[in-house]
Amino acid sequence: MVQIESYSSRLTKKLNVIEERMMVLLDLSTIKEFRTDPNSIVYAVSPPYYFADSDENQTRIQAELVGVFSEWVKHIHLLTQNLPRNKKQEFKRLEVSVFKWIDRSGGLW
Repeated sequence: MVQIESYSSRLTKKLNVIEERMMVLLDLSTIKEFRTDPNSIVYAVSPPYYFADSDENQTRIQAELVGVFSEWVKHIHLLTQNLPRNKKQEFKRLEVSVFKWIDRSGGLW
């Protein structure tokens, strides 16, 4: 007899794969420190660390993550279409944060 896996179980497994790939990307990443010139009259208010430029392997993982996460988000949108507006907005903020982290923009290292 064929065992049928539930939809939520499949989404959870995909999320675990996304998490695993994000950890691989983080492990491969180089984080640099931004140092300001103490004699400069310009003062920058920004995070003191940033991601170094991506190499070929990191870029490949980023592209893979964007595809897998986008697919996962589409499924979640189907499941959450009847949520209250504030919950949808909260999920959208989280979604944007994850995409920014994958893209390494927005200072979310």
